[in-house]
Amino acid sequence: MPCSSSLTSCCASAHSSINTNIENDDNNNNGATPRNLKLNESSFLSSLMPKKEIGVDRFLHAHPSYDGRGALIAIFDSGVDPAAAGLQVTSDGKPKILDVLDCTGSGDVDTSKVVKADADGCISGASGASLVINASWKNPSGEWHVGYKFVYELFTEKLTSRLKKERKKKWDKKNQEEIAKAVKQLDDFDQQHAKIEDAELKKAREDLQNRVDLLRKQSESYDDKGPVIDVVVWHDGEVWRVALDTQSIEDDPDCGKLANFVPLTNYRIERKYGVFSKLDACTFVVNVYNDGKVVSIVTDSSPHGTHVAGIATAFHPEEPLLNGVAPGAQLISCKIGDSRLGSMETGTGLTRALIAAVEHKCDLINMSYGEPTLLPDYGRFVDLVNEVSSETLILTVPAVSFC
Repeated sequence: MPCSSSLTSCCASAHSSINTNIENDDNNNNGATPRNLKLNESSFLSSLMPKKEIGVDRFLHAHPSYDGRGALIAIFDSGVDPAAAGLQVTSDGKPKILDVLDCTGSGDVDTSKVVKADADGCISGASGASLVINASWKNPSGEWHVGYKFVYELFTEKLTSRLKKERKKKWDKKNQEEIAKAVKQLDDFDQQHAKIEDAELKKAREDLQNRVDLLRKQSESYDDKGPVIDVVVWHDGEVWRVALDTQSIEDDPDCGKLANFVPLTNYRIERKYGVFSKLDACTFVVNVYNDGKVVSIVTDSSPHGTHVAGIATAFHPEEPLLNGVAPGAQLISCKIGDSRLGSMETGTGLTRALIAAVEHKCDLINMSYGEPTLLPDYGRFVDLVNEVSSETLILTVPAVSFC
């Protein structure tokens, strides 16, 4: 989990210290008490990224080119948003994020099923939906791998909660409209038939009454499992391509169609990402494995990883005060927070992340993640980290001060 267990106590101590310093300084400021001081934009922005307190500003002033250039950092965390401001390019113009990986497997989609398009250019998606293929997509083999995913499995708990509330509100409105129609039909029937003696009429009225009762009861058993998105994978002769059909998420029936999706490939190849819909504004990347049989849809399990990446490497050319400690460094994102476990990390995810760091020849691993433990510096993962550090000289930096 993201490290924050002692943040409250740290903040409380800092707040107490600040108050003490204010009281001590009040008598030496010639009446200029903190209440008279105004926080300008510059001081506010610098407080968001307090580099002065640890001497980073002085170091970079003395050595402008020693800003992380040439260094590659692996962020072991909840995932880094590839669309985040400040995480697009380095201070020397290179791409900031070189790869985005889900080491947990929580975004994996089984796309082992293969189908072919019919004469009209349509295929049957894994969800059962009929999908229209974009005629401009190159697919020499004519084989389309299909799979599906419940989209709530990819979203954070807060985003899922928001979407469920919005969808429930819309569903309630439609359900109430249907109840009103059913009640009106029943009332009209009763007005037209004052006495019901015929068996067919009795059956008709019973059906109308049952419809009203069913519509009223279904609101009590409402359970939103979430929209299902169809995933289609194919090889264009050079790389594996992925397209999603997200019509089930959109309000507009003309949006989210498979044929309108801009195909993606493994992030490290083209460094492109997608957004599911305007309703969620959730960015994602894809990676294809096992010859198209598995697609990994990578999303964040929380904003923590993006926050950490910003502290380490953010570069804001228009507002340098918001730069991270090493704006020249590049990074890879290794998601170790499993979305299925409330962003808890697992041994499998940690090991996969470590393998990725070695394969990318990273210089540094930043891991601001974990929980209290009975036996620190103990276990299989710790042994692997020590082994990697000794053989590859990769430096691992855990954020122990917040755990």
